[in-house]
Amino acid sequence: MPQIIKTISIITVFCIAVFMLTKNIDTSISRGDESIHTRVVQEMTFENGSFLKPVFFNDLYLNKPPLQFWLSTPIVKLFGDENENYRIVPIIAGIGTCIVLLLFSIAFFGSIFPGLFCILLALGGKQVIFDHGMRVATMDSLLLFLTTSALFSIWKALQTEKKTWILATGLLIGLACFTKWVAGLLPWMVLGVLFVTDAQTRKTVLKTFPYWLYSALLSFSIPGLFIAYHLLTNYQVTIDSLRLNISERLIGKGFHNQEEIFLYVKAILHNLYGNIWIIAIGFCGSLFFIKQQKIKFLVIWALLPLLLYSSLNSRLPWYYLPAVPALWLLAAHFLHSLSFTKVSIQYALIFLALIPIYFSLNQNVQRVLQSKKIRMDKAVDILRANTDREILFVGVSPKIQTSLNMSRRYLLYLNRLGLSLKKVSYADTFDNIKPDIAVVPYIRLEDIPKADYKSYFCPESDFKKPYDVACFFSTEMEPGFRSVSKSR
Repeated sequence: MPQIIKTISIITVFCIAVFMLTKNIDTSISRGDESIHTRVVQEMTFENGSFLKPVFFNDLYLNKPPLQFWLSTPIVKLFGDENENYRIVPIIAGIGTCIVLLLFSIAFFGSIFPGLFCILLALGGKQVIFDHGMRVATMDSLLLFLTTSALFSIWKALQTEKKTWILATGLLIGLACFTKWVAGLLPWMVLGVLFVTDAQTRKTVLKTFPYWLYSALLSFSIPGLFIAYHLLTNYQVTIDSLRLNISERLIGKGFHNQEEIFLYVKAILHNLYGNIWIIAIGFCGSLFFIKQQKIKFLVIWALLPLLLYSSLNSRLPWYYLPAVPALWLLAAHFLHSLSFTKVSIQYALIFLALIPIYFSLNQNVQRVLQSKKIRMDKAVDILRANTDREILFVGVSPKIQTSLNMSRRYLLYLNRLGLSLKKVSYADTFDNIKPDIAVVPYIRLEDIPKADYKSYFCPESDFKKPYDVACFFSTEMEPGFRSVSKSR
């Protein structure tokens, strides 16, 4: 019976996770980093980018390392230029993080159930799922997976003293740095503080020190080789990118929320990383066990980034995301510590803990279900039936950093479908051109020549989200065509 319960529990929790990470995943590409990273993958896949030289509108792009671009490129090339295909890597990384939480649970508690509790707590965090989370084509989900995996590897290395775990730590941290530069160094920082504060850790590390040294060299060599290549071939662009990410973002004036020193505390209090009551009670309760090495490990993992990142002048809620698994595991530890109480009391407390998690989880589920689907197929179906009409693909300024050239995506998509359009033109603006159909990405409503076009796919009341794709049809087209369009 216990094995059946365990199997059913794992299947249920992972079905919830897969549902929340994949349902309506083809929603519009969001403004900001997701649009930039998507565009880099587009150029790497279909245009003039390459694995060694990622470009953004033909300019070398080194603000972020290329690992996720490399992983996404073959997926987009194989399955097509659709929104959901740019998000496959973050989704897989999100599922991977859930698996690592289970591994932590087995290593810490000898049971999977605290790990399943962690996963449910995580899925209730708005920041964890949305806005640079596991459903979004940015680097943060992959970074979360790699840093969590690296910290698990550190823990196993400290417990077993096996060289494979030590070297695996260096490899995972190197890949984390190759995902988001210095943010990937968090596991080394956690180990460093644990080394200073815990005698058992010092003893273990000093005993196997040469292998830890090899591991550190491996972790720095992975991004280091890429940086060295570009210093030799694109010196000024590389220096500018390093200056942006280190001297300006980290230790300089910063870019985001410079005055919000308590940003991450507020994010925790607003349930961005999971239910605050469970996290707070779990954190405070676990402090009674602070002498245990695993609790020191988790507290350092949670508090070090909170203090360090709060002291920097660039602050955004997703910067703290790699530290959040420690909060989940501390909550799970406190819940697990109740296993020494009476069974009836234990079940009652677990039930009470699941109530707030249910409400947080339900809010995220509702947001997933209400996500608006935006697929290029909408316009393709219309164009397929009207190949003889005059069609204008309206683009966006190629130098606006938060723009995604959706019109270019349509052209690529139509070419792969073999759809032959006889009268096609392409422009950055309407420029007084009056074709039968204009295919446009998100633009300001006042830029649309309302006298000449009627909106079909995105009426003004819905035309607010960035990059919602729309077709605008000429008011001079015969009523028969418009009635056919309305029937969709």
